[in-house]
Amino acid sequence: MLNYEYPPLGGGGAPATRGLATGLVRRGHSVDLVTMSFGRLKKYEEDNGVRVYRVPSIRRNQTVCGIHEMSSYVISAFFFSLRLMRKNKYDLIHTHFIFPTGVTAYFLKKIKKIPLVITAHGSDVPGYNPDRFRAMHRFLGTAWRRIAAEADALTCPSRFLKKLITDNLKAEVEVIPNGFDAGTFREPPKEKKILILTRMFKRKGIQYFLEALKGMDTDWEINIAGDGPYLNALKAQANSIRHPVNFLGLVKDRDLKDLYETSSIYVFPSEREDFPVVLLEAMSAGDAVITTNTAGSPEVVGDAAILVKPKDPGAIREALDLLINDSALRDEYGRKAKERAKKFNWPNIVLMYEELYNKVFARHKETGGRR
Repeated sequence: MLNYEYPPLGGGGAPATRGLATGLVRRGHSVDLVTMSFGRLKKYEEDNGVRVYRVPSIRRNQTVCGIHEMSSYVISAFFFSLRLMRKNKYDLIHTHFIFPTGVTAYFLKKIKKIPLVITAHGSDVPGYNPDRFRAMHRFLGTAWRRIAAEADALTCPSRFLKKLITDNLKAEVEVIPNGFDAGTFREPPKEKKILILTRMFKRKGIQYFLEALKGMDTDWEINIAGDGPYLNALKAQANSIRHPVNFLGLVKDRDLKDLYETSSIYVFPSEREDFPVVLLEAMSAGDAVITTNTAGSPEVVGDAAILVKPKDPGAIREALDLLINDSALRDEYGRKAKERAKKFNWPNIVLMYEELYNKVFARHKETGGRR
């Protein structure tokens, strides 16, 4: 399994990779995962039975990775994985992200002739994240299509992302949602807390949430957790708001669980998402959720959240007023969210991937590896 990002690095694709890999190990599979190094992270460790190898890279930021930093992983991961594949017999390569990880997987498959599954996660698809990767997709479009077409199976977590892929490539794409570990949250009394947890990019829409707060008079605690390049701009904006806003930075483990468990409302105003795991986590914790009615977020929440238009502070303010002033409605949305989240528990998602792997194996055996 290949992913240039693996916890604690990166966004939603990283925990999705960990969840799948550890779920496969629980099912009796053997998984070697090759990811990028960062800081003082160990070059090798076992994570719930997954053998995690971190190869040299020039990455300098935990939450954001530039194209030149991704390129350093592509080269290191190729040579390291090739050595692993000469020592061990693998049945399949499962790669997360068409770019950059798919570049490594493309050449490994060409050399070793074993099946390749690629899962797209969003930023690796043209049109998903134009504020960061438009130029890359424009100049490398031919390579992107060649890599995606080389996969024996191409998957993504949402129908929204599938549409973006098929707009750029004539291919069969299977939708398999992201999963998460349900049942990990306690049920302490909910407090008067509103939570946002995400990476700090402009497209995440937190600026519109802050704008919504300007017209509100409430004694609720506002917590915004996460890091990223847009953080300083958001802090500057928050200085103009009468109500205090707590920027918590990166929050981990027990402190993160406490935030989910004690918050009553979770807000995720992102303009464009694939299948955000943070929504699943907030739902599983029984938070009443407000999110946008666009891209992949509605596929996660179904009817278990209040949906608002993106970039609309007025709609966010109206939804907040509704939930803050109606405890019964908060409880109802929290119960519905918790029940819906069970659908995406990792054991269910792992079985979907196992079924896909079996199809790939059978097809590969029938054709002798020929496409």
